[in-house]
Amino acid sequence: MVNLTQQRLYAFQNGREVFTTLILSGAPDLPTPPGTYHVFAKLSPTTFYSPWPKGSPHYYPPTHINFALEFLAGGYFLHDSWWHSVYGPGTNGWHKDPVYGWQEGSHGCVSMPYNAASWLYQWAPIGTTVQITA
Repeated sequence: MVNLTQQRLYAFQNGREVFTTLILSGAPDLPTPPGTYHVFAKLSPTTFYSPWPKGSPHYYPPTHINFALEFLAGGYFLHDSWWHSVYGPGTNGWHKDPVYGWQEGSHGCVSMPYNAASWLYQWAPIGTTVQITA
């Protein structure tokens, strides 16, 4: 379960919470879509390529990702993000990252620290339900 207001991911097994982590979700102009989805692809490692052309304000260079779980076609993933050092409330908007400077939220993905993404990748099989709530 991903709570966009709390900017937090919760993992449940047999109705019991087994893991939680702060996340960084989609920026206001590229929001993470609420809904119920299922993991249909797991990639480790992988490279994300921008669907936007160079010159677009949304363009990003090819980006190495260690652990990625795709939950919605069109490139919506749960994944690690080495270029962020802070997560949680307020990080989906403009914020100052103490390591990387001014940043905005993601392009719609749910990003999290490396260790959290590693844990989730090992724990969640294909078909795992991903519930995203506002």
